Amino acid sequence: TSARLSQYVPTAVGQNIVEAHLCARYLELGGKILRAARVMGVSEDDTAADEGGRCTVAVERYVYVRPPAQAPPLPPALAALTSTSLSARFAVGA
Repeated sequence: TSARLSQYVPTAVGQNIVEAHLCARYLELGGKILRAARVMGVSEDDTAADEGGRCTVAVERYVYVRPPAQAPPLPPALAALTSTSLSARFAVGA
């Protein structure tokens, strides 16, 4: 006989399903998700000691399409802003 470690049966869940649920919850909490962007730099600022410090993340627009396909042109509103920086208490990336 084998010992049961849990009452729940393991289930495989696709990344797209997990990502959709995490995205929905993050947006409910007021988060901002940047897609088609790559990190160009991260710096920490611990001068705001009362807040526990902050970090600044520099990002640029980056659309990757596996060759030989080519990415369609970006809409004018997106093409006008090619890079920016964000300041937050936490930065999470994958």
